[in-house]
Amino acid sequence: MSTITPLEPDVTPDPTAVAAMWSAYCTATGLAPDTPHGAFAFGSGAAMADELLVPILSGAKRATAGVLVEYEAEGAPWDRSGYHEVVVDGRGQPACILRYTACEVRPFD
Repeated sequence: MSTITPLEPDVTPDPTAVAAMWSAYCTATGLAPDTPHGAFAFGSGAAMADELLVPILSGAKRATAGVLVEYEAEGAPWDRSGYHEVVVDGRGQPACILRYTACEVRPFD
């Protein structure tokens, strides 16, 4: 008999800290504070969120991928060019802001 280990609960972004980082970002870049944006943590659970943040902060990870059929099933736009998201760490604290510069549909080989 196998044991299935449940995934850790997702990390919840701290809304006050996210708003503070977003405000500072808008001031620094001249972006309007009411520009639509999101906040999330990569992965599932605090440890994975922290682990996946390392290559982003170091500059090693500069792209990501998703499954088109999932976007379509959720009715979510896949082309997020120009959109911004605050990425939080495993404690829900903001660590950086992503700016989507280009989105493409490509085959996964």
